Amino acid sequence: MRSVPGAYVGMDRFEARKRVVEDLGEYLVKTEDYKHSVGHCYRCKTVIERRLSPQWFVKMGPLAKLGIEAVEKDGMRFFPERWTKIYLDWLHNIRDWCISRQIWWGHRIPVWYCGTCEKIDLQGHGEWVNGRYVEPGMMVIEADRMKTAAPPCPSCGGYKWIQDEDVLDTWFSSWLWPFSTLGWPEETPDLKTHYPTSVLVTGQDIIFFWVARMVMAGKFFMKRIPFRDVYIHGIIRVEGGKKMSKSLGNIIDPLEVIDRMGADALRFSIAHMTSEGQDLYLSENKFLLGRNFANKLWNASRLILDKLAQETDKPLPFNPKFLTVPDRWILSSFQDLVEAVTRALEGYRFNEMSRLLHQFIWHDFCDWYLEIAKLQREDPDSIILNNTNQILLTLLEGTLKLLHPLMPFITEELWKKMGFSTQVSPTVMLASWPRREPAWADPQAGEAFAQLQRVITETRNIRATFRVPLSQKISLLIQGNRGTGLLSTYRRVIERLSGVRELKVESRIERPEGSAVSHLAASGEFDAWELIVPLAGLVDLSKERERIRKEVEALSLRVGAKRKRLSDSTFRSKAPPEVIAEEEESLKELEAELAKWSESLRQLQ
Repeated sequence: MRSVPGAYVGMDRFEARKRVVEDLGEYLVKTEDYKHSVGHCYRCKTVIERRLSPQWFVKMGPLAKLGIEAVEKDGMRFFPERWTKIYLDWLHNIRDWCISRQIWWGHRIPVWYCGTCEKIDLQGHGEWVNGRYVEPGMMVIEADRMKTAAPPCPSCGGYKWIQDEDVLDTWFSSWLWPFSTLGWPEETPDLKTHYPTSVLVTGQDIIFFWVARMVMAGKFFMKRIPFRDVYIHGIIRVEGGKKMSKSLGNIIDPLEVIDRMGADALRFSIAHMTSEGQDLYLSENKFLLGRNFANKLWNASRLILDKLAQETDKPLPFNPKFLTVPDRWILSSFQDLVEAVTRALEGYRFNEMSRLLHQFIWHDFCDWYLEIAKLQREDPDSIILNNTNQILLTLLEGTLKLLHPLMPFITEELWKKMGFSTQVSPTVMLASWPRREPAWADPQAGEAFAQLQRVITETRNIRATFRVPLSQKISLLIQGNRGTGLLSTYRRVIERLSGVRELKVESRIERPEGSAVSHLAASGEFDAWELIVPLAGLVDLSKERERIRKEVEALSLRVGAKRKRLSDSTFRSKAPPEVIAEEEESLKELEAELAKWSESLRQLQ
């Protein structure tokens, strides 16, 4: 206790409270307990007591104008853009900055007071001097040592100087970071080379603590903004909404994740899950996405390398005159990928970038083209074989470049294993970024291949719906007119990827009893087609009817319950809008599922 009646000076706060109650004696009418909010230190759980004390401040008005100029005149940009207004609003309404901290560690404030002077200023101290900015030759102080003769106190002539016990706010040191780390105030080569930088990546919680202050310091001391772009990422939270923090003890240790799944799995998973500027709710099982993706890329690359190792000659540049529809489609798709990924990267939309690459590598490249490439490599035509090999290498080289910012370790390793380090660039980091090749764009091939995909996908769906084992070959009947020549050309592709034993394409087909049917709507140069799979002999039709009938009944009950709840006026009046929207979306999904199973039952009947 301080600045209190003498009997209580120096006492512990809790003891002083008890003593006051005792000293009141007969004047105390009664005591009672009551609950109220008391601030506690989040580290040691100690009750926080507030008291007034002398503090040092920085006048921020003139500096705030420099921070505003950085956006309005110097072109500094925030991503997402909405943070620009928040940044400017804070600067327009800024208050002076208290830089004093009463803690045991940190940079002590470089101010000394006269320890003998009886003259006391408004802050309760004697005369004071700043240990750095004094007249030449008078005093330079480092720590507790005076390197030159200290000046006498201008009031009393004494030489007893005592340094201020407060330390500087951490951010007061940090706002100088962009240039103080490069040798400033000296004009060092590092300072000339690396100031200003291009982009700052940081969280929304320190826009005012650090970002704005670095900008103001950069403009004040260096006369230039410290960075051109500011990318604001979300805050990582645990499921339930709490911020992930070492102090709270609820962190997922990234080093443990790296040990189990790899650094690239960690990086890619977080990038893929984080929407632009939005908080991320994280749990350990979500890193499986990145791990599985890394495995997929590694296995695909190894497959390509093993196949190419069987060839005696290195593949030549592919011949555009002999490209198949799948060749033209994948090359055209890759050009769209290059453009979209580049645009996403330049706009700091890392989740979109990762989503595009995941879709292309996993599905377009591995699930579709790589499987077709196996067939094309069996073609006796050496030109088809060479084209396929060269396209595989071209696509793999390009995707490793695009993926490198997100997954630097596996891409560098594959770059070397595939031989690109000797043929293209010693490291993927120094390789040129892929550029769009207009000659590879081929919308017509994209439309034709999309029709092939629809045929194969629908055939697979029929298999899954009626539980036809993959080991059993099926017959596929396709009724259609315009565009069916594509099916004859790529018969082997359809048969291999759909598990089809016999493919029959005619303008009119009589549907066999006990068949499953799927309708493909007309698209571009293709008429509406009807896909028919005879199921007799493949499955027990009576058991399948019963199984699907039960599925329809169960879905009907769920749909009815959803409709009843959504029609309840009490529920609609009390439930939050987002809950109602979620229920409506769930009903649509259930209705679509019910329609699918009802159609399957109708076909079997």
